[in-house]
Amino acid sequence: MTNSAGIKVAILSNIKGNTLTLTRSSGTYYNGTTYIITIPSNAITDPAGNNLAATYTSKFTVDTTPPTVKIINPTNNAVNIPINQLIDVYFSEPIKIGNGYIELKTSNGTGKGRKKIQDHATRNHGKIKG
Repeated sequence: MTNSAGIKVAILSNIKGNTLTLTRSSGTYYNGTTYIITIPSNAITDPAGNNLAATYTSKFTVDTTPPTVKIINPTNNAVNIPINQLIDVYFSEPIKIGNGYIELKTSNGTGKGRKKIQDHATRNHGKIKG
């Protein structure tokens, strides 16, 4: 694998059944960089020894678009919401828990405290300050 400047990127490979998984041997991909994967025809064979039909090339560019808040429920300045109201925040793309804090407090600034939040879909843990 190479980046868009033609510099080789060290990768590790793993084959399981009909899936070839490639991962960087160290570090992460760089935002905004285009990477090119080339699999020569003699790099892969089936159990009978048949080579890949032809050299395969593919490229991808790492996401540089940060997520944005699209909708929040309850809406900004909502009144008369139930005392057990859930707060749902919808983003422009899939998200995961980061390193910062989410703050929830009353309009006069009281009610501060730290609580862990959990992404129940992936079991990632983060913190909420409120």
